[in-house]
Amino acid sequence: MVEKSIPQIEKYKNHKTLGQFYSQLGIILTYNAEFAKAFEYNTKAIKILEKNAPHSPELFFAYLNTASNFCYQAKGDEAKKYLDKAEKLIQPYPESSSNASFYYGKTLYFITKQKNEEALPMIEKGLVYAKRSNQNLLTQMFYLNKYDILRKQNKLNEAKNVLENILSEKTLIIDANNRKAFYNQLSSLNEQMGNLKEALIWEKKYSKLNDSLNFENVKLELNTLETKFRTAEKQKEIANLNTEKAQKELEINKKNQYLWLLVFASLFLIILIISIYFYTKKLAKEKEINHSQKLKEIAQQEELKITKAILEGEEKERERVGKDLHDGLGGMLAGVKINFSAWASQNLELEKKQNFNGILNQLDHSVSELRNIKKSDARISFKIWFRNCFKRFV
Repeated sequence: MVEKSIPQIEKYKNHKTLGQFYSQLGIILTYNAEFAKAFEYNTKAIKILEKNAPHSPELFFAYLNTASNFCYQAKGDEAKKYLDKAEKLIQPYPESSSNASFYYGKTLYFITKQKNEEALPMIEKGLVYAKRSNQNLLTQMFYLNKYDILRKQNKLNEAKNVLENILSEKTLIIDANNRKAFYNQLSSLNEQMGNLKEALIWEKKYSKLNDSLNFENVKLELNTLETKFRTAEKQKEIANLNTEKAQKELEINKKNQYLWLLVFASLFLIILIISIYFYTKKLAKEKEINHSQKLKEIAQQEELKITKAILEGEEKERERVGKDLHDGLGGMLAGVKINFSAWASQNLELEKKQNFNGILNQLDHSVSELRNIKKSDARISFKIWFRNCFKRFV
């Protein structure tokens, strides 16, 4: 109820049913003598039902359950407060079968207050409603309270009749412990009345049933111990199997770890070998390229030296030719110019001398051009050498 039913009812906010379940939980706790907890749940039930179902049967029974809880604690005054509230709800329904439960609550209240004379009429009224609606268990509970009151009043014959009727009806004696209690009560009651023979009969029934129950209890205890032993053995066996399983799993895990470690190591070694191979190949290629480059540089240097030597030879030849032209032909032309100038000054007239000076100027210009040819050859030879060097290096 606490872990499953009530949480579901709270989830769907069914207030009336929730109050009813709280009330039922209060009854269970009351019968297990947990009166404080029972009152707590009864109070919850009443609070919910007064707000959401103020005239409902569920609220009526919640009042009665709370009253019973106080009666079992011998708190009659507190019980009466809730009985009065229940009575207000049941008064409009004089034919309701719920009147049997109300009169049972009133019976408990008067017994708690030790008002047995007032309790007996409540029992009789309650029996009418209980029998009419075939509430057999409640009927027998009324008779049981009646027997207890009659015995206290020393009305032993009446008490005996009531108890024998309860036994014959069999509702309460289905439970062996209840039956044993009734046998004991009849044995004690007959002994008190002086019916020793009948008292002995009931005593024998009581002893036989008691021995049987004790044997069953012992057997139950032995079965419980045997079950615990077997459970312990099974748990021990399970623990051993779990330990073996854990050890095997540990060994498998270790093997798997070693296997994976070997796989990773192999992969690493393969990658390392491949890397070394490509790196070595790259170095060899770079070495070959460097070697080819060096050979090319050496060839270029050798070619450059040859070209330089050729150019130097050509340059020297040009310088020699230019010097010969300058020193030889230039000198000869200069000498011719001087001789012509001297001859002109002695043999030519003024008019012809002017024309002849033009010829001398041409001769002088030819000498200048000869000098320029020498300089131009030097510049041309330098340009040719620089261009050839640039082409080779590029």
